[in-house]
Amino acid sequence: MFGGLMLDSIRDFRKYLADLMGQECRSGQRRNIIVLAVDGIDYKHAQSAWQGVALERVTSVFPSTSSTAWLSALTGASVDEHGIPGVVFRLNPNEMVNVFEYQGALEVPQLPTIFTDAIDLGYDAHAVLGDWEDFPGPWRNMLLNDASLVQGHRFYTHADRDNGAGIVQKVEGAINDTLDGATTGKLLWCFIDIDRHIHQNGYDDHVDEVLVGLDGLARHWVQTGNCVIAHSDHGLVETYDMSNYGAQVDALIKYHGVEMGGAGRVRWFYTNGDNTLTVAVMRELQNIFGADATVSERDAYFRTGSLAYERVGEVVLVAQRTDFLCDKAYGYEHGSWTASERDAMLATWQPTDLWLEGA
Repeated sequence: MFGGLMLDSIRDFRKYLADLMGQECRSGQRRNIIVLAVDGIDYKHAQSAWQGVALERVTSVFPSTSSTAWLSALTGASVDEHGIPGVVFRLNPNEMVNVFEYQGALEVPQLPTIFTDAIDLGYDAHAVLGDWEDFPGPWRNMLLNDASLVQGHRFYTHADRDNGAGIVQKVEGAINDTLDGATTGKLLWCFIDIDRHIHQNGYDDHVDEVLVGLDGLARHWVQTGNCVIAHSDHGLVETYDMSNYGAQVDALIKYHGVEMGGAGRVRWFYTNGDNTLTVAVMRELQNIFGADATVSERDAYFRTGSLAYERVGEVVLVAQRTDFLCDKAYGYEHGSWTASERDAMLATWQPTDLWLEGA
């Protein structure tokens, strides 16, 4: 990878990008840096589609959901540090929120981001909202802190869903419009929510077509003097509710009067500090799911006393196999800690003779 830096976690991305921008400044080049943020692409599928690219396997955070992972990637903070443990959680003892919909104060630390670093180094920092255009709120503000927001370029939330080639064409237009002829000094981060397609269709031909198309765009942008990077937040795995798990969990919630948070392949249950209830809920969940899921107390995953720890339920349920709780429209999900979900990717297209000669 760039500068010999080997990355272990998606949390390393912020430092990786800051080091790259710093090297560009010291060299006197300060090329435009294009970052493709491709939601839901795991390392294995990136490796298959992108040949001759500097590609790194990086580990997602837990839970491996977009709300946690993108924050950790752009701020470098752990889930315990940034305090957003998932999609649905208790903001305080009296308020359950969906972080993508909530419009009030999240009561989290104000964290610098990749865009903060870019401005400090003299770059113009831009974020193409893409498929987050329709999700304004404090979570998105936290994620894109210090970026100039670029609207008008939806990919997977567009009313008329395109084929793979159409998606790639829209990404090309979004990047070129934002570059607007600039030859130096821009950081341009662009969000592409291909995860929406994978949830329903898996890693099919459409995904391959988009990835191959993005590779072609990246090579062109590099040949015209830009630096291009792609990174992701998590992968997805097949998941089905084929064992009537949803109905059984609904019955458990009603019987014990508990609330459930989380999303995808990680759920948690609020027992309000009642140890007897915690033990009962854990036992019943294990009886329901057997080997399909693990049941643990929250300190197995979150640092005791951290903001994230205080916001999740006392009992945490984590999928291990294909049968779990699942939206009936979905065949693929994420959030758990299997290899396919946790193995995200970081790719850098480099202007070396090795691959440009065969491009």
